[in-house]
Amino acid sequence: MKNTRMIELKPNAEMAMKRSEAFWNKDMIDRPIMIAKIKKPNADIRPGSHYWERCFGDPEKVFSDELHNAMQYEYLGEAIPQYWMSLGTHEIAQYCGYDITWSPDKQTNWCVHTDKELEDLLPLQIDENNYFWKRSHELYAKAAEMWQGRIIPMSYDFHSNMDLLLSVRGDANLCMDLYDCPDTVKRGLKDACTVFEKMWNAFVEHSQAEKYGYQYAIYSDKPTTLLACDFCALIGEEMFDEFALPCLIHESEIVGERCVWHWDGPDALKHLDSLVSIKNLHTVDYTPSPGTHGYQFLDIYQRVQEKGKGVVFGGTFEQIKEAAKVLKPNLTIYLPQVKTVSEFEEVEEWLTKNS
Repeated sequence: MKNTRMIELKPNAEMAMKRSEAFWNKDMIDRPIMIAKIKKPNADIRPGSHYWERCFGDPEKVFSDELHNAMQYEYLGEAIPQYWMSLGTHEIAQYCGYDITWSPDKQTNWCVHTDKELEDLLPLQIDENNYFWKRSHELYAKAAEMWQGRIIPMSYDFHSNMDLLLSVRGDANLCMDLYDCPDTVKRGLKDACTVFEKMWNAFVEHSQAEKYGYQYAIYSDKPTTLLACDFCALIGEEMFDEFALPCLIHESEIVGERCVWHWDGPDALKHLDSLVSIKNLHTVDYTPSPGTHGYQFLDIYQRVQEKGKGVVFGGTFEQIKEAAKVLKPNLTIYLPQVKTVSEFEEVEEWLTKNS
């Protein structure tokens, strides 16, 4: 057990880590992975931080408040205390020096698309003197110092590859670029791969991940992170394979064999075969569109698991019972919708007996 401090917030951390390690090895100890977090009785929750506080607030207050809040929850199953460290919806563009604008309530931000041609924006590269880039280092280092592994921070919001180009060009412009200047797009993607590697190395260094561990929803001794390309919903399979896929493969090779894919909405499902061909893609986490639910996509999850990849399934107890009839237990992370420890234990007992 690499991280012993987590036991302070999660008494069953050692067993949870063993089950998590089995999942990463596509194995299972006694039941599938289960994740749920509920408030303790009389929990005293302080206001959480948003992008603005992380960008400009006092790091000691942000992280002491988060540690306080983490103590107000029960982490059930393989759930662990974790924290979203991102500085913005397009944080990679921020680090490359592009302007951002803020919502009126200061709770979110986004990149200001320029009117310049893509050619004039290249090369895309990290600005070493950029305030936000240096701020991200400060935050990861301060979190490691204050939490010492009791809470595991997530890595950067890796909407990199084509999503980085989207951040600076906008969706309509980037769609036209694929037709008007495809070679320039590929040059931009090569830059994006370099940016990704630089960010990944910075995260590992400043978060002390090799000392305290990594996480995507569950704990991992080895590197793991969430990869994404939301822009892929706007392009067909041939363009995805030509432009996005090589970059994603490169990113996965940098991280290793425990990459997780953020699969956003039904328009991205057409790329299933290409995605599951990525050797280092371990698990896909599908985000249904509003008004739809994971149980409506069990056939998709089955296709993913047929290729040896894991899936994430959230739902009620009855929906989990139906899903368990067709999903492979060693390749499934379940997110049971429960409000109490006893409700969680009921689902846990059933999955243990029926897996």
